Amino acid sequence: MGQSTREKLLEAGKKLFAEKGYHRTTIEEITKEAGVSHGTFYVYFKSKKEFFLVLLKEIRGLILNSLNAGIKEKSPQRFFLESFEKVLKEKEVIRIFFFEAMCSDKEFIDFYCESRQLFIEKIEEFLKLLGKQDYRLYARIIHGYAKYLFEEAILTNREVTEEWENFLKHFSLL
Repeated sequence: MGQSTREKLLEAGKKLFAEKGYHRTTIEEITKEAGVSHGTFYVYFKSKKEFFLVLLKEIRGLILNSLNAGIKEKSPQRFFLESFEKVLKEKEVIRIFFFEAMCSDKEFIDFYCESRQLFIEKIEEFLKLLGKQDYRLYARIIHGYAKYLFEEAILTNREVTEEWENFLKHFSLL
């Protein structure tokens, strides 16, 4: 039962953050949306900031799992396309992170820097596995372009998957 309550809180928070933003969402609203008492929140999380970081870490974990599966299977489709789709699926929460939370707290900036480094290292690992020369340089190019497309999807609500696929084909990665 404890895990389901925690999951209810996380899902409620994800929904409310996407609708209202980080700063305008309250713990009271999260607990009400989850159908639990206000005090229950503090059984699982110390603060709204910790709660949001846990939510972000879970999203990052899903993306890393997809990247690791692509490495294990040596599958560019899985590594690049499925991972990118997972990021796009969470674009509302990540939008709040990029444009609201990260601007307000050093812990969020640190999380971003840590995540960016993890993703670049995974791209390097995959490119090296494929025998690509200059894999360090190309990992940064690939990461930068993925971030650009993701920002486009967030800011303009434009569909970017086809552009991502074309970019990867240009580098002979698909």
